[in-house]
Amino acid sequence: MRGLRVALGLTVLGLVTLFAIMSGIWFTPACRDLTPENSGSYDLAIILGAGMEPDGRLHKSALGRVEAGVALYLTGVTARLHTTGGTAVPGGPAAGAQMALYAQGLGVPTDRITHEDASQSTLQNALFSKPFVTDATQIILVSEGFHLIRSWLSFRWAGIPVTGLCHSTGLRQSSEDGQSGPIAMLIREGLAFWFNIGRAALWSAANALKIDRSKIDGLLY
Repeated sequence: MRGLRVALGLTVLGLVTLFAIMSGIWFTPACRDLTPENSGSYDLAIILGAGMEPDGRLHKSALGRVEAGVALYLTGVTARLHTTGGTAVPGGPAAGAQMALYAQGLGVPTDRITHEDASQSTLQNALFSKPFVTDATQIILVSEGFHLIRSWLSFRWAGIPVTGLCHSTGLRQSSEDGQSGPIAMLIREGLAFWFNIGRAALWSAANALKIDRSKIDGLLY
């Protein structure tokens, strides 16, 4: 009987997690469909980093996120952009900076975009972006649909007032190396969903105890 209860509990947990992930695909709009008339206006769009090669070449998923964010800027949905993401290798180019450069090449003025270059996880995307968004009250997050709910929770945890979400694409069809399909990606996202919650709770507890930030930020990696 105990084994049955455990199995039932895990099944329910899995279904809840799957629904949370799929909600980002089903219930958030595509960025390309937004206009000031149907979505309102935002002070800032935060574009979350995705994959990048060690030499700074952005993966297709990252390029798509930037293009979605730039579309928001060019149509007047947002006044500014912020990109976020760290390096693939120590001392290498940072995803945040590379994404910002790509956005500038697509028509976003330099003074309309900021970037954060230290983060290595979604939680760090949120925490390390906080100093760049203090003057924004209307913020929209840009990522792929399957990643949006975890992103939203991460930014809310960091105290950033996210008021909108939109996706560059719903579900990535394969990983950048072509080895993982949609099912494997959903499983990975499901595991990351709860791993993030655990790490955020540990960091928050350590921060409440006034432990030096330099010693605890690694919890969020």
